[in-house]
Order: sequence, then structure tokens, then C-alpha cells
Amino acid sequence: MPRVKREMAHESDDEQYEDAREEEEGPGEVEEDGDAEDAFERHRSNEGAGPSNAPAGAARPDTFAKGAIKLVRMHDFMTYNGTVTVRPGARLNLVLGPNGTGKSSLVCALCIGLGGSHKNLGRGDSTKAFVRHGATSCWIETTLSSGGQGRDYVIRRTITLRNERVLNDDRLEELVQRYSTDYKINGKDATQKDVDKLVKRLNIQFDNLCQFLPQDKVQSFAAMDKYELLAATEKALGDASLHDQHQKLVVLRKEEKIATAERDKTGTQLEKLKGVQAQQQREYERYSQRQELIAKAKALRRRAKWLEVDAKAKSARVAREKLQGEKAKLEELEAAQQNDTAPIQALDAKCGGLRRDKQDLDKDARRAEANFQRAQGAIRKHDEDIHKLSTELTGLQEEARRRQDAIAAAERRLAAAAQMVEGMPERSPELEARAAALRQELMDLRHAEHDDAARRNDLQEQARQKLGDIHAVRGQIDRLDSRKYQLLQRLGLKHRNIDRLYAWVEQHRQDGTFRGPVVGPIGLEMTVAPPPDLSQAQAVTYVESACAAWLGTFLVTCQDDEKLMVEQARAMQCFNVRTACSVHPPDQAFQAAYPHGTAEQHSRCGVMYTLDQLIQAPPIVMHALVKQCNLNTTFIGNTHAASAIEVIAESTPIRAMFVEGVKYEIIRSQYNTNTRHINSRHVNPPQLLSGNSNDDGLRAQLLAQENGLKKEHEALAQQITAVDFQLSLLAQQMAAKAQELQTLDQRMSDLKQRRLAAMAEQGNAAMNLRNKRDVPDPVLRQPMLQAAIKAKIGQHMELLANALTAADGVKLLIWEGQLLDLQLREAGAQLEALKGGCRAREQELTAARNAVEAARSAFKAHEADYSRSKAVAEEHYMLDEEDKAAVRQLGEDGTPVSELLKEAEETEKEAEEIVVNNTNVIEAYTMRQLEIEKLTTDLEGQDQRVQTLVSRVEEIKGQWLPMIKDMVCTINASFSHNFKEIGCAGEVRLHEDPDDFDKFAIEILVQFRETESMQLLTATRQSGGERSVSTILYLIALQGVTQTPFRVVDEINQGMDPVNERKVFQQLVTASTEQDTPQCFLLTPKLLSDLVYSGDVTVLQIMNGPSVPACMVAAENAGKSNMFGKRQRLNP
Repeated sequence: MPRVKREMAHESDDEQYEDAREEEEGPGEVEEDGDAEDAFERHRSNEGAGPSNAPAGAARPDTFAKGAIKLVRMHDFMTYNGTVTVRPGARLNLVLGPNGTGKSSLVCALCIGLGGSHKNLGRGDSTKAFVRHGATSCWIETTLSSGGQGRDYVIRRTITLRNERVLNDDRLEELVQRYSTDYKINGKDATQKDVDKLVKRLNIQFDNLCQFLPQDKVQSFAAMDKYELLAATEKALGDASLHDQHQKLVVLRKEEKIATAERDKTGTQLEKLKGVQAQQQREYERYSQRQELIAKAKALRRRAKWLEVDAKAKSARVAREKLQGEKAKLEELEAAQQNDTAPIQALDAKCGGLRRDKQDLDKDARRAEANFQRAQGAIRKHDEDIHKLSTELTGLQEEARRRQDAIAAAERRLAAAAQMVEGMPERSPELEARAAALRQELMDLRHAEHDDAARRNDLQEQARQKLGDIHAVRGQIDRLDSRKYQLLQRLGLKHRNIDRLYAWVEQHRQDGTFRGPVVGPIGLEMTVAPPPDLSQAQAVTYVESACAAWLGTFLVTCQDDEKLMVEQARAMQCFNVRTACSVHPPDQAFQAAYPHGTAEQHSRCGVMYTLDQLIQAPPIVMHALVKQCNLNTTFIGNTHAASAIEVIAESTPIRAMFVEGVKYEIIRSQYNTNTRHINSRHVNPPQLLSGNSNDDGLRAQLLAQENGLKKEHEALAQQITAVDFQLSLLAQQMAAKAQELQTLDQRMSDLKQRRLAAMAEQGNAAMNLRNKRDVPDPVLRQPMLQAAIKAKIGQHMELLANALTAADGVKLLIWEGQLLDLQLREAGAQLEALKGGCRAREQELTAARNAVEAARSAFKAHEADYSRSKAVAEEHYMLDEEDKAAVRQLGEDGTPVSELLKEAEETEKEAEEIVVNNTNVIEAYTMRQLEIEKLTTDLEGQDQRVQTLVSRVEEIKGQWLPMIKDMVCTINASFSHNFKEIGCAGEVRLHEDPDDFDKFAIEILVQFRETESMQLLTATRQSGGERSVSTILYLIALQGVTQTPFRVVDEINQGMDPVNERKVFQQLVTASTEQDTPQCFLLTPKLLSDLVYSGDVTVLQIMNGPSVPACMVAAENAGKSNMFGKRQRLNP
């Protein structure tokens, strides 16, 4: 009997299957998870699957290869509610179940449970998407076989969801769902890295489509180019060492090319430098000779300079010896003079003491004189005070008389001011009456002006309203004349209120309401521009026929704007106006692809253009029209195309074409490409993109209304002119009245100012009189002055006594000073007599001192000259050891400096006769020589590296290329045999490129029809069914050479015809059940009847999900209640 195992995933908890476990296991026998699959596992050897006439076969023992899957347990994973257990077989596992029941969920569990990424599955934007909806966590436990080498590997992954509150970009708090994942290996905590290491050691490759091909990656496998196919095939073999060697060869060949280019570049540069160096050799030698002569001349000048320094050093030594002799003579004279000056010094000291005494006495005399002068000053001040008091006492009567005269004058001034104030009136009744009359006249005139101005404002407002009405009517006329308005009006017939929505978008386009650009409606953004050989009417007809459903669509670039547009359309009751979110960047150019070929490629059949060539529109609009309306696959043909439509349907992939107002649609069968049907229909005339507006009557009415409004506006302008003239007359009258009123006001103001000035004068006179009267009578001060004079006279007598005492002290000090003067003159006469005898010796000392100073000056001059010369020599004429020896020899020989300088001049002249054009030749020559030596060393190293890389490439190539050729040969033999089995031809070739290893590739060539030749398998050349057959047969061919522990293929048999599907299935069974082949999982929603199964085939049937019909559940449960247990009935 063929070994078949049926398993059903379920949504209910384990208790739903309690009855099945009790019936199947008996009391006390409970499986680990309590699932129906566990109960069914014990019945695998007795159950059958498929048709009743399936042949029986003996199954080999379940010997799982290392890394093969022995058990998968899932809890709340994707569509699985509760815990589900799957026990696959060691060979081929057929996973069956209708669409939507969770077959691909098993594939996702294999990948996610073993640490794979959701990107390898092509579904879900995050790992958290695999937690069942409504659950907070899920886990997957996968048991991998150890291949009989110890304990199996049990890997458990738990994914837990949690909600966190975070601040968004607008600083508002929002709830964000995050997830965490935990791993365990054989019950011990592990990390993602630990799981990745284990998976890699077992050679499980979820990113290799040759091993792991989930449903959402089937198109990716078919889209792989030949280079990617080789890489995936290499990875699927063994431990992927072939792929690693291939990558090493790619890297080494690139390094070899770079190293060779660097070596060639270095060699070229070296040869170039050597050529330049040879050309500069003669110049280098001439310049070297010139530099030697210059160096010789410099050496001669250095030696001459130092000979000069030595001569000046000798002169300085002679001057120093002379200075020392003159100093000795001076010291002898100074010692002899010292004996003669002792008496003179004693007498000179006595004179000094007398002078100091005389100075002290003079100071005392000056102080006494100052006291006497102060006493005299005090006496004079008292005399002045007494005289001043006496004068004031005698003038009291005159001062009293002057006070009385000032009071009388102030009284006369006050009386005159009062008389002036009484003679001036406070106001002028005549002037005030005239001013009141003028003010009344001005008020009347202002009222009249106000009335006329109000009338003018009313007329101007009416004129502005008329002008606004004219502009509004003109705007309506312009809109009727504009294409955009006409198109909006025609779109409004199909999309109600689209003009209101368009006006709202235009109003808010620049105010920040939208996050990105908003384009539309599409009909306003596109222009139909037919080529010269196609009429405008035909082009518009074809474009509208293809794009009519999208002409009223708005395009946005972000979901927020899409939501906003949908809400606004609903608010404006634009229920049939569509808003689409485009993924194409607005500022990026759009280039349409042509999967069915360009029009030029089909021109022999009468095809002229594709529909997108008739439209001019922004890139985002073109992207939407091409993707939604298939403009790039809809063609336009001429009359020849109409007659050749059968040929077009048979020999080209064209599916839609317009010809002479008729649209042809070619429908091909998915299962048999030879079966096709051609539909044709006449295209309706355009209603949206062309045609004249029916608003001619409205336009005429608006023109008549505009003319009437203009006449009314002209009449109002004439009335405004008349009112303006009346206002100008009123303004002139008011200006005259205002000038007269201003004159009267000035006269009344002057009269008031004069009276106020008189009143101010009266106040000032009264205040002056009060001030004069407030001054006291001077006669009252007479007794006080008499008492003061008496006190001053008493103080004057005391001051006279003090002055006499000071005069006596001054007289005594003068007498003492005269006595000291006599003593000082006597001592001075004696001193002068002694000094006369020493003057002769002083003259000798002066001469000796002058001689010393002269010798010192001469020495300093010679020493300074020597120091300057030596400093210059040390700075500019440095000597080496050879120069020093030469200088010493020249000094001993007595060679003159002039002779050396003459020789130096002759040498310099000889050097100047050697002309050198490039003064930097020595430096350049030396640097080039150093660079040549460096490049020579670099060239040797680079050449060694190139040889090393070439040897390494040949070594690895010798290991890799034979193995890869054997692999391709083995795959080709199996692939070709499998294709022969289905009546077709196939071949697998290794494309070699000896220069670039990254150009090595696997090419799959197929032939499905006898009339065709072998063609390269691509994503566009073959049909979907042909690609499916080729893909599964290639995967079957890999089954015998791959060393991966298991392989997964999801729904690869879709699109095959029944005959090929049956043959392919038989080949898959044969290839997957051979000895030493990896475990294989094939997922499919259906299988043909009467298929032949072997004993190594395990059927895993999945019946899961709320949408599973109740009849299917009943059919599956019929006769298998012990197998599956109870199941809740869920409504679709």
C-alpha cells in the first residue's frame, strides 16, 4: 500500500478533538498536543489516498537525512488557531488543500521558525504580521533530524506582540505595535546568531530559490537571469563551496585585472621617466661642471674673507696692548697726585661745613622774614576792614534815599499798566458776529459737499458692481471658450460635481492642505497629439475608448492625500470620482516598457503605433495610464493589419489593436497556446475628449448681457463726472470762506494777545513794587557797623606788637649771617693758594687720560671692525675642515687677500661662460632618479602580485571548473531526459567566459513545438505554463545533485496542461524518492486523478480557515471521525 498521511490544520482548540482521541487511543493514551494529526499518524500504514486503483508499493524505512524536518508544531501562527502539528515523511511530501486553507502558512512556518526573514517569503512587511489576527503571540517548534548522530535539533521560536505609546513627528502620542522574538534550541535559550549558525551548518538556504521556492517567489525564480541561476544552483550543492570558489575567482580576476593595469601603468611611467632622464644627462653634466666652478669661487671668497678676519684680529690685539701701556702711565701720575691733594681736601671740607651752616642760617632768616611779612599783611587787612566799615557807615543815608526813589518808580509803573488794561476791551462783537456767520455758511457748504460725495460714492459703487458683473460675465464667456472648461463640463455629465471637486483642489493646492502633489482629473492633464499619418478624430476616438474610465481620476502620491480626497469627494457627493495613489515619483521621467514588443517590431504586419505614442502628459499621468489602461500593449494598425489579423494573432503576442475604427481583441487560452479567439467591435465616437460645446445660446446671451452692463457702466461714469464738477465748485467756495474766517480769527486773536500782554505787564509791576518794599531800611544797620569798627581797632594793636617782635628776630639772623660770610671767604683764600700748586700736575694727568681714551677708542674700533667682519664671515662664509686648513696655510704663507679675490673672480667668469637653460636640472634629475628607483621596486612587486594572482586563479579554477562542468553535465542529462518524457526538448548549458568569471552562467534552452528551434528560457519569451514546466523540471534535475536537507516548491504545477502535469508529477515522484535525495515538499491546491504514488509519498492534507465550505468538511469527515475528531461548523 502506498504510505499516505492526511493532516488537517484547524482553528478550534484541542478540546474539539477529545472524542477522536478517546476513540482512537483508548483510555490513558494521550498524544503530546492532543491534535487529530497525532491520532491519524498511527493509521498511516492502513489508510489510502488518491484513486482506488493506485498501485501498491513497499515503503522504505523512514530514514531522515541530517537537517530534514521530522516535526513542525505551530501555535496561533498566521491562519492557524491553537496548536497544529505536522509530521512530514522523509521523502516526498505532497501538501494538499484548497486555496486559502493555509498551505503556504506551513511554508512560512518552516522559514520563520528556523530564523529566516519574511523577505525570503515575499509576503508580510514585518515578522509581527505572522501572528494570528487577534492573538498577542505565536510560536513555531521545528524538529530537525540529526541524521542518526545523537539527539535531534528542536528549535522553538516565540514571537510576542506589545503595544507602546510613542511621540510621532507632530509631537502627538500614538499607539505603536512592536514585537520581540525568542529562540530555544533543545529547550535552552538561544540567540538569532546561534540559530543562524545551526541552519548554516545544516546547509539550509532559505534565500536560495533552488532549495526554497515559496508561492510568492515563483515569479522571482522565473525572473532570475542566467547568472543568478548559476549562483543559486552552486549554493544548493553541498556546503556551497562551489559558490564560494566562484566568488573567489570573480574577486581574484578583478584584482588581477586591476593589478595588471597598475603594473602596465607603472611600466609605462618608468619607461617615460628613463627617456626623460637620458635626454637630460648632458644638461646635468654641464650644470654639474658649472656648479663645481661656482663652489670653487665661493670657497676662494670664503678663505679670502677669513684671511681678512685674521688680519683684523691681529690689529685688534695690537690696539689692546697699546691701551694697556697708556693705562699704566696714567696710574703712576694719579698715585703721585694723591699725596699732594690731602691738605687741599681737609681745607675744602672745612669750607663745605661753613657753607652748610650759612645755608641753614639763610633758611631761618627767610622764615623770620616770612613771619614779619605775614604780620604786616594782617595789619594792612585790618586797616582795609576798618576803612570799609567807616565808608559803609557814612553811605547809609544815601542808600536809604535810593530805596525810596525805587519804590516810587515801581508805583508809577503799576499805575500806567493798570490804565492800559482798562483801555483795552476783552472782545469785538462785530468780528465775532461775522465769524459766526462764516462758520454757518461753511457748515452748509460741507453738508452740501457731504451729500454730493455720498452720491458720488453710491455712483462709484454701482459702477464697480457693474464692472464686476462685466468681468464675471466675461469670465463665463472665457470659460465657455476654454478647453479645460469644456472638458470639465463633459466630464461632469459622467462624474457628477467633478468641477466642484476640481475647484476645491485648485483652491487648496498651495496652502499646505496636501502633503504631496495632486494631479487631475487625468483628462485635463493629457493632450492627444497624433502623428501626421493619423487624424485627430481617430486618435481621440482610440484614446477615449481605452482610457474613458480613468479620465475623471485624480492622482496623489501619499495615502494621507488619498484619504483626504476620498473624504472630500464623499462630502461633495462625487461618488463616482476615483482617487488613485501613484507610486511613481512626480519629478522622475517615465519610460514605458513594451512587453509585447514595439510597433516598429510589428510594422511588417501593418502595425503603426502603440496607444501611448498618441498622448502627451506628465510622467505620473503617463505611468498611471500605461499601468491601468495598457497603453503600451494596445496597438494601432492600418488596413493591412485588418487583413492580417489572423497572422498577427498567430505570430505575435499582440492582444489588442485598433484598426480603422474597429478594436480587435485576441484571447489566448492559458492551457493551450494554440487555442485563440478574436473579438472585434466598432469603437463608439468620443464624448469626452472631443466635440463642440452645446452652449452657443448661453454664450450669445452672455455677450448681450455684457454689452448692456457696459452701457450702464458708461452712464454711471458720466453722472460721476458731473458730481465731481459740482464738488470742485463747492470746494472753491469753502476755501474762500475758510480764508476769510481765518483772517477774522487772527484779528480776534491779536486783540486778545494785546490785552493779555497788558495784564502781564500790570502783574510784573505789582510784583516789582512788592520786592522793593520788602528790602529793609539801611538806617537800621548803623549801630551794628559802629560796634564792628570798635572791635577791629582793638585787634589792630595786638597785630602791631607781633610785627615788632618778628622784626627784631630778622635783624639778629642777618648779623649772624654776615659773620659766617667772613669766615667762608678766609678759608676760600687759603684753599685757592693750595690749588695753584697742583695745576701743573693736573695738566700731565689730563694728557695721560686723553692718551688712554684715544687708545681705548682705537681698540674699540679695531675690535668692532673685527667683530663685524667675523659675524659676516660666520653668517655668509661658513668654513668646513678643508677650508680651515687652507686658511691656516694661506696665513702662514702670507698670501694676500687680493690675490684670492682675483682668482675667485676668474673662476666665476669661467662658470658664467657655461650657459644652462634649466637652473633646476640637478634637483629635477635627482628627483627623477629617486622616482625611477621607486618605480622599479614597485614594478617588481606588482609583477610578483600579478603572477601570484594568476597562479591563484588557475589553482582555484582547476578545482572549480571541472566540478561545475560535471554538475551542469549531470543536470543537463536529467533535464533533457525529463523533457523527452513530456515530448519536448530541453538543454542546460554552461556559458563560459575565460576573461570574466562573473559572466559564467547557466542557460536553459527549451523547445515546446516541433516547428520551433531551441530557445533560451526567459521571463517574457515563453508562456506562464511553459515557464512552470521548465522550472519544475529544472528543480527535479537538481534533486539528484543537491545536498540540501530539504526542498520546498509551492504551487509550481499551476498553468500546466493535464498531460504535462501528469508526466511532471511522475518524474518528481521518481526523482524525490531515490536513495540519498533530499526531503521534498510540494504544495498544490489540486492533483489530477489516477496519479501513480509510491510508498515514499506522504500526503499532508490541510483543511483550515473559516471560508472552508461545510460540505467539504463533511466530505472529509465522512468515515474519518476517529481520524479527525469533532470540528466546529464555521460559516463562510
